Amino acid sequence: MYFLLVRRLLRRSSRAFFALSLIFFVFCLLYMSLSPTLENKQIQMGSNNKNEAKTEEKAAKVEDTNQRRGFLKYAKWNVHSVRGIYGKKNNSFLVTLGDSESAMHSIEFLNKHQEVFNLANFGQLNHQSVDFVLIVQVHNRIDYLNYLVGSLSRAKGIERVLLIFSYDKHSEPINKLIRSIDFCRVTQIFFPYNIQLFPNSFPGLGPKDCPEGTKKKEGLECANAAFPDTHGNFRLPKFTQIKHHWWWKANYAFDEIMPKYGLENKTLLFLEEDHIVAPDFLHSLKLMDEERKRVCPACELICLGTYPKKFDKYEKDIAKLGLEFWYSSKFNMGMAVDRTLWKAVQNCSKLFCSYDDYNWDWTLLQLSVKCLSSKMRVIYTKAPRVLHIGDCGVHTHRCKAERAANDALKLFERVNSSFFPASMRVLEIGKRMLKPAKPNGGWGDPRDIRLCELNTHPMESNTTTVLKEARHALPTNEL
Repeated sequence: MYFLLVRRLLRRSSRAFFALSLIFFVFCLLYMSLSPTLENKQIQMGSNNKNEAKTEEKAAKVEDTNQRRGFLKYAKWNVHSVRGIYGKKNNSFLVTLGDSESAMHSIEFLNKHQEVFNLANFGQLNHQSVDFVLIVQVHNRIDYLNYLVGSLSRAKGIERVLLIFSYDKHSEPINKLIRSIDFCRVTQIFFPYNIQLFPNSFPGLGPKDCPEGTKKKEGLECANAAFPDTHGNFRLPKFTQIKHHWWWKANYAFDEIMPKYGLENKTLLFLEEDHIVAPDFLHSLKLMDEERKRVCPACELICLGTYPKKFDKYEKDIAKLGLEFWYSSKFNMGMAVDRTLWKAVQNCSKLFCSYDDYNWDWTLLQLSVKCLSSKMRVIYTKAPRVLHIGDCGVHTHRCKAERAANDALKLFERVNSSFFPASMRVLEIGKRMLKPAKPNGGWGDPRDIRLCELNTHPMESNTTTVLKEARHALPTNEL
C-alpha cells in the first residue's frame, strides 16, 4: 500500500522536475539568443549618453562663445523698457528745476528713500545675495554711458551686485536708460549741491563771484577776490563739482546705502560714465582679492584699470598681477575699496577738503603720503579689466565719442578666448613710488572747503543747513 503511494508521488515529482527543467532550458536558449541584442542596446545607450554629454558640453561652449560675441556685437545698451512714469507711485527722479531749494529738498527725500529696481527678479538685498557694490559717477555723457551699461550687462556674475548710479545733473534720457536696466539690482542717488540746480549762486557762480578767467589783481572787487588758488586763479564750478560729487557719493554709499542693506563689509568698486568693463571683470576682482589675501594682506586697494601705452601684451598678461604703492595717475580707475580703508580716509577729511587741488585722485594721494598710517598699496591687473573710453571730457572737446570705445571692443574681441583665467598671480612688485606732483589748484575758496567738510558724513545734517553753512564760510558773500 505504502509502496504504491510512494511510487505514485515519485512519478508526479519526476514529471514536475522534467517540466521545470524544460522551462529552464527554454529560458537559457532565449537568453543566449537575446543577450547580444541586449549588449548592443546597452552599448548603444552608453554611447548615446556619452554623445548627449558631449552635445551638452559643446552647446555650453557655443552658448558661452555666443555670449562673448554678443558682448562685442551689441556693445551699447538697448533701452527696451522703462519702469513707471516719473512721479507716479514710485521714487523715480522727478525734479522741477525752477525752484532750486524745493528741488534740493525733493532730491534729499529721494536719496533717503531710494528705490531698488529688479528685486522681484533677483531677490532682496542682503549679505548673502550680493558679492560687490558698484557705484558709477554720472554727469551727462550718455553715449559713453551706453557702452558702460552694455558691457556691464554682459559681465559674468553681474546679477550678484548692487549697481548704484550717482548723478550731478538731471537728464531724462539718462534716467530712462538707467530705469531700463534689467540684469541686476539697481538704485540711484542724486548729488544735491550741483550747478544745474544753482547756476547763479554757490556752488555755482554767483553774480558777485570772480568771473572765469579772472586773475588775482590788486583792488579786485569780486566777492571771493581774497581767496585765489595756488596759481592765482579763482574757482570754476564745473571743475570743483567733480571733486565735491566724488567725495559726497563715496561717503553716502559707505555711510547710508551699504549699511541699510547689510552690505557694510562688501567691497565698493568705483566706476565712471566713460569706462567700459571686460566680461570677466568681476571674476578677476574675486581672484585678485584672493591673491591679495595670500600675498599682501596689508594692500588696501585693488585696481582693475590702468593705462598701458600699448596693448600688444594684453593677452599674455591676462592672468598677471602687480604690487605697488598707489599713485593717482596710474591707479585711479576701477578702484575697489573696503570699509576699513574708507574709514581711515574719512578720518583724514580735513586734509582732503583743504588741499588745493580740484582733482579727487591727486588729493587722495596727499592723504596716502601725509595722513594715513602708511602709504596705500595697490594690487593691480597687468591686463586692465576696466578701460577708459572718454576721449571727450571736461578738458577735451575735439574728439569722436566712439573711437576709443571701438578700440576697446576690438581688443576684447581679439583676446576673448583668454578671459576668465583659473587663477591670477603677482609677478611684479614695485618698491618705489613716484614723487607726488604739485597741487593743480582750483580749490582755494573757503566755501568749497566747508561744503566738502560737511559732506564727510552727509547724513548728519539736512541739505539746507549744509548749503547755508557752506555759503557763510565766505564772509563777504551776500546770500
